[in-house]
Amino acid sequence: MLAMTPRLAPATIQLRELLAVQLGPPRILLCDCTRPLHGAQRPGQNLACSLLGNPRSAVLDWCAWFLTGEPRSVRAAILGQGHLHSLLLEFSEDRALQFTWRRGPWLGAGRRLHVVAAKGSASVELPGRVSWSDGMGEHTLMLRARLPAGDQLLENFWQTIRAGAAPEPSVRQAFRVLGWLRAAQQSAAEGRTIPLPA
Repeated sequence: MLAMTPRLAPATIQLRELLAVQLGPPRILLCDCTRPLHGAQRPGQNLACSLLGNPRSAVLDWCAWFLTGEPRSVRAAILGQGHLHSLLLEFSEDRALQFTWRRGPWLGAGRRLHVVAAKGSASVELPGRVSWSDGMGEHTLMLRARLPAGDQLLENFWQTIRAGAAPEPSVRQAFRVLGWLRAAQQSAAEGRTIPLPA
């Protein structure tokens, strides 16, 4: 069972409820991850290397979890001597996920997601801040996790085993994210959009 921690964040649960009940299906997701810069980038470091490890692949899995279906294509770029990485996944029905990873000496660590949905929009800053706009106005919630992240993962694992349920995300789901990142590496190297298998 893979440790995709953002799926268990309090803001995630609230956002999924908002999309299901008030805001409708998501259309566009814009995710921005920032990290402080610690030393120079290693020579030859590429998009797959920088995005693949936890927590970055976990954040990409988290974002795609809100959209149904599989992406049709990926386009990626590396700018600013590797300090800015961009990845665009295009889905059917004009839906898309734009994932940006930035690092610099002036940046703090953060993971933010903005969702444009059929009936409004919402923003999440992990682990517990949710803001949204709908026909009633603008709203903000600050949520606190019941347990630390490690304890949440263990509890989730235990509940899955007791219920006899299939673990989420599955190895297959995690492997598809790896496939997207490999295609992103190819896209960045060749400067073109890469189609993804259906």
